[in-house]
Amino acid sequence: MEDERSAHADPVAPVPPPVGAGSGVSRWQRWLRCLLALLGLSGLLLAALPHALRLAGETWLNRQPGVNAHIERVELNLPQGRLALQGLELRRQGEPVLQIGRLWCDLAWGALGQRRIELTELGLDDFFMTLRQPDGQPLELAGFSLPVSAAPEAEDVPQAAAKPWGFGCDRLQLRALRLGCDLPSYQGTLELVRTDMTALASWQPQQETLVQLHLRREEQHLHLDARLQPLASDLVGQGEVRLQDLQLEPLAPLLALAGIKQPQGAVQLQGHWQLTRAASGLLQLGWQGRVQLAALALRQAELALGPLDLDWQGQLRLQQSPESLQLQLDGPLQLERFALNEAAAGLQLQQQGFSWQGQLELKQTSQMLELNLTGDLALAALDLALPTADLQLRQEGFSWQGQLKLNQAQQVLELDLTGDLALADLQLQQPTADLQLQQQGLHWQGRAQLLPGELPDAGRQLRLAGRLRLPQLEVRTGQQHLQAQLRQLELHTEMQLPLEQPQLLQLSADLTLGPVQLRDQRDGALLSGWQRLRLESVRLQDETVQLGPLRIEGLEALRLAGASAAAVLQCRQLQLDELSWWGQRPELAVGPVLIDGLQLALERPVDGPFNLQAWQQRLQPLGESAPAGSSAATPQHASREDEPAALAPLHWRLASVRLRDGGLRLNDRQPQPPVQLQLSALRFDLGALDSRQPRRETAVALALATGQGGQLQLSGRCSPLDPLQQADLQLDLQHLALTDFAPYIEETLGYRIRHGAVDLQVKALVRQGQIDLHSQLSLRALELGNLTPEQEERASAGLGMPLSLALALLRDGQGDIHLELPFAGDLSDPKLNIGPAVRTALVKAVQKTLQLTLAPVGALFKVGQLVGLGGPLALEPVPFVAGTAELLPSAAPQLKALRELLQQRPALRLKLCSGLSPADVALLPPPEGVKQPPQKKKAAAAAQDAAAPAFDSEVARELLRQRNAALLQRLGGDGGAQPGQLLPCQPDIRVQADPPQAQLSF
Repeated sequence: MEDERSAHADPVAPVPPPVGAGSGVSRWQRWLRCLLALLGLSGLLLAALPHALRLAGETWLNRQPGVNAHIERVELNLPQGRLALQGLELRRQGEPVLQIGRLWCDLAWGALGQRRIELTELGLDDFFMTLRQPDGQPLELAGFSLPVSAAPEAEDVPQAAAKPWGFGCDRLQLRALRLGCDLPSYQGTLELVRTDMTALASWQPQQETLVQLHLRREEQHLHLDARLQPLASDLVGQGEVRLQDLQLEPLAPLLALAGIKQPQGAVQLQGHWQLTRAASGLLQLGWQGRVQLAALALRQAELALGPLDLDWQGQLRLQQSPESLQLQLDGPLQLERFALNEAAAGLQLQQQGFSWQGQLELKQTSQMLELNLTGDLALAALDLALPTADLQLRQEGFSWQGQLKLNQAQQVLELDLTGDLALADLQLQQPTADLQLQQQGLHWQGRAQLLPGELPDAGRQLRLAGRLRLPQLEVRTGQQHLQAQLRQLELHTEMQLPLEQPQLLQLSADLTLGPVQLRDQRDGALLSGWQRLRLESVRLQDETVQLGPLRIEGLEALRLAGASAAAVLQCRQLQLDELSWWGQRPELAVGPVLIDGLQLALERPVDGPFNLQAWQQRLQPLGESAPAGSSAATPQHASREDEPAALAPLHWRLASVRLRDGGLRLNDRQPQPPVQLQLSALRFDLGALDSRQPRRETAVALALATGQGGQLQLSGRCSPLDPLQQADLQLDLQHLALTDFAPYIEETLGYRIRHGAVDLQVKALVRQGQIDLHSQLSLRALELGNLTPEQEERASAGLGMPLSLALALLRDGQGDIHLELPFAGDLSDPKLNIGPAVRTALVKAVQKTLQLTLAPVGALFKVGQLVGLGGPLALEPVPFVAGTAELLPSAAPQLKALRELLQQRPALRLKLCSGLSPADVALLPPPEGVKQPPQKKKAAAAAQDAAAPAFDSEVARELLRQRNAALLQRLGGDGGAQPGQLLPCQPDIRVQADPPQAQLSF
């Protein structure tokens, strides 16, 4: 068009020669004609130049091998400094490699004088170019290979260099630019939809440049609006950026250069950014906006990440210099799902959700690193599987609110973590060990610090202070068939642990445990448990441990499943004031121990052992299961080199033990009738003990009550660690009902006890292994059942008389029996058996008591034994005057003692049998009608026929009745025997060889 305008320009009007001009006029005319011709020629050249440029360009391009080029039009306007190219198409091997719809630029000619190339406008529209790089070949741009760069040769730079040219562009417009990429790292088409840039000049580096950019790849868009100073020594810029749906899968070859494989997912971001890049190397970057990752997944080596969804909206500030790095991050972060797989270890992790809201500050130099993190962190359900360890874990939720500070300088690391940590339900399983763990909620509030050691050689120290609360925990282990349940754990703790020297641990804590139960998961039986445990103080320092006070409430153990089942052991409260352990010595010190409300229930069925024995047999296999290859399968003939070194002896001491309000319930169904016994009000006190002083005496006291009013008290001093050395004890047992233990006594004695009670006072003195025991036994209102002949014979054999007679002799006026049981012996004698020795002493005491009782009444003894073993007990006969019922004076002491004995022993029955002696017969009259023979004849007749009485039998019987009556009178009456105690025999007129007397027997 400009050519046409130039061709149709108005012709120059002829200038008339001036008046009076001569040859000079023609000279100016010639010059003018030359000038006009030159201008016309220039116009023609300018009109033809665009066509020449188009033809020259096409010709040069078409001369290239395999290239077919076409340029539709070239426009040139030199006065306006405008150059335009339209319709360029370049094909190589028949395939388009370069297309330009329109390219134009406007040049400001006036700036050339100042050595500046200033474009008022530069534009490119509808552009396409291919980028290719075959394997092992250089990069090709539009089908042309780029030369391989070589090292630049050194050039001599003149001392005074000329002023460099400047470049500037007032406005840059790029529209519809497309790059067809066939590169090893990327295949596809990139489209620059729009680019606008204003005010760019090298001679004004501080001038702000406005940039607008729109980049698209398929349906993925990148929008950038910025204000930059790209040519300044300090790069400064800010603007808005928006990236829509950037798919990572097409970028797989590019990401493979960083070792990332199989990328998937999309990235979106939108926000405002600020950038400053100083010539000194200082970089400052600011960002405020939103970043989103959708279904992101990738692999790197053995690690597989994703898919995950992430959303972050906040602010970022970065400042980096050659010497330091500072980063600040603020804003909420949301992670919808997360998955991680590690092939080598078989690790599988799935996170259902993640949220973070807070601030992060990072400072780093070559000498130190500081990290400050403050905010709220929340995690949803987490699933973790580790097949190599056969471990499965599921965490329902996690939250943390607090602050984290990290400082690392000169290989010294400091960490400070403060805040609240909360864990929701947790489930852990290990099938090979048949282990299951379930935790319902956990809350930690406190501070954790990792600090340099205070001492030069102490190394790093971990300090922990805070409170831990755990609502519920349950652990199941199938191999041991155990199930542990814990509710309401609360721990206040302060800990200081040198990591390089863990033996220097210092710990103080306050622990509270709610209901705890340990059960046998086979049938739900309770092995042990308590309602509440409180440990007010725990202190660990070096190898020293100090605990206390410790209080356990509601303790119970060994209870079968079922609402009606009772625990074998129950304790209302167990309290330990102090416990100390010194590991170097080693030594254990236990402070005062208080046991309140201890109840023990012993039961035995008809056809089984006691419940305590049954529990012992049941619990024994729980700890015996050991996997193959464990220490349990190790042969016993190991070498001595493998044996551990001998441990130092353990020394211990105990301050005291107190038991209050204890009890014992016995229900034994094997004896008949069953034994049901209740002991209550049990009190026990034990003084100090010390393993270094085993012979040291300490105070001991015991008291209890039986169900029928019985009382037992034990007091004194002894040496429990060496009981054979010394002891001084007193036992007082009052009103112990024998019927409580009747089945056991009847089984031993062989007969039934109807009722009775026992009082026992014992004084025991032990010195140097020698025991001297004095006991006083009282049996009150003892009554036995009917005995069979076999039972009577067995009991009489041990006592030397019938059992009923022995009991009657032993009873006093109130029906009680009092015995003294002395016993002495050597406790160190291995042949000494306490049970048989006590029984022997009891029999001897009974015999001695009987001897002392019967000696005044004339009981017959033979070598210290009673006469009449197994039959009636015979006493000394009572003498009479021959032929009369008059007692001899020598009988008075015996009858007096016998009268008192009968009065004191109402149960005694005395048999009175008066006999007829030859002296009596000699004084009796003959039978009626028979003369009295001479004395010699009478004696001979009696000798010939003793069976035929030679006296009046009625007179003889009357004599015997009178003698019995005399005995009844002397033994009975006031202060004597009661009616029924004296049993006179029927008169027996058979003549005995004894002197005149009456036989007495019990």
